[in-house]
Amino acid sequence: MMGVSFIRESFIRDARHELLMATHAVVRRRHARQLRWLRRRGSDAVYSLRPFEQTRSIFVHVPKASGVSVNMALYGGMGAGHMRISEYELAFSASEFYSYFKFTFVRNPWDRLFSAYQFLKSGGMLDVDRAWAQERLARYGHFRQFVLEGLRLKETLSHVHFAPQHGFLLSLDRRRYPIDFVGLFENLPEDFAAIAKRLGRSAGLEHLNRTPGALRDYRDAYDGAMIDEVAAVYRKDIALFGYDFDGAKLGNQISLRDAGRLLRR
Repeated sequence: MMGVSFIRESFIRDARHELLMATHAVVRRRHARQLRWLRRRGSDAVYSLRPFEQTRSIFVHVPKASGVSVNMALYGGMGAGHMRISEYELAFSASEFYSYFKFTFVRNPWDRLFSAYQFLKSGGMLDVDRAWAQERLARYGHFRQFVLEGLRLKETLSHVHFAPQHGFLLSLDRRRYPIDFVGLFENLPEDFAAIAKRLGRSAGLEHLNRTPGALRDYRDAYDGAMIDEVAAVYRKDIALFGYDFDGAKLGNQISLRDAGRLLRR
């Protein structure tokens, strides 16, 4: 039997959630319409929330962490793209949001940054990617210059491919990380299999949207100054997900994740 305090806390939580949704519908009408449009689209559409409803799950697609491959394998589409967990809070009712299985994949910040830089320099996926790269990245002659001179700029960190990963997982009130499972890019086959089993899917994972030059070891692209700069800029991601530059702590990361201690420190 549920305790009175639990029922009261759930009631307060749900009431706050509904108030946030109502306020959002008034203050950000265009965004609210976009969220409703995503919910109305059929499950066979490229961008749709219907597969999330059907599987009672939410996948937060952090850029350059194999999200395209995961989305296509589990849902047959792109879900809602790079939507943050705070936006899913607004897209779904309280009962849906809190009961759905919410998961993501994250990636070593040094590796992800190198991949994102190569991805955009090669033209990205969309016209907006190419335009941004031509305007913002063309001024840097090489990756080292970009890291040391451009990474800290607001125009860089506000771009979806360079934004810190934990920001995609932060709740609307900016107090919590309401994620049930944090998949690790470095443990992709095993973590994907666990998620697929949880969702009752038998899908295989195909590597899609591969970045040109992805076979190059990211560690070869860095020197000491660059390593330190990335560590400073993405210090919160590194702390929350347990990363180090060399990727030597994977076993410890998995242990922390399985003990529910990632995103809790």
